[in-house]
Amino acid sequence: MTKYYISTYYINTYLSKDKSVPPSVIHIVLYIGAVEEEKMFYVLEERTKEYLKKFQNIHLAECPEFLEGEITLENLGDFFYQKLKELLKQQGAELYQLEIYSTPTRRYKISDRLLLPFQYPKDVEKRIEHIQEWSHRLYSAGKEEANEKH
Repeated sequence: MTKYYISTYYINTYLSKDKSVPPSVIHIVLYIGAVEEEKMFYVLEERTKEYLKKFQNIHLAECPEFLEGEITLENLGDFFYQKLKELLKQQGAELYQLEIYSTPTRRYKISDRLLLPFQYPKDVEKRIEHIQEWSHRLYSAGKEEANEKH
């Protein structure tokens, strides 16, 4: 059984370069590999909050990390996934998945593994079967291409 913690953080920040646009509340949900409980609830959460605090109530367009490119939910998710993954790794924890959203109807999830199963374990079996099927197709296609060249 996979055990992990779910921890949610909020950043009140300005996404637009237009200073007349009101701030957005960005929700960041972290799925963190299980570690010692005392360490999880005290050290990990405090250090994560401390890191995210520097993005509170600022215009992200003026922040050095976001000077290049457009500020989209996807770009924010990719950025925070890499940074928080490093931060948690330094503390002996593993970031399984990050979910980021500003409204409940549009969420962006990022993970470098299969997305975690929630209510439907059968879905995971289907995903694995689908990946195996595509892997087999790609392998077969590559083998055919190699044979045609010879």
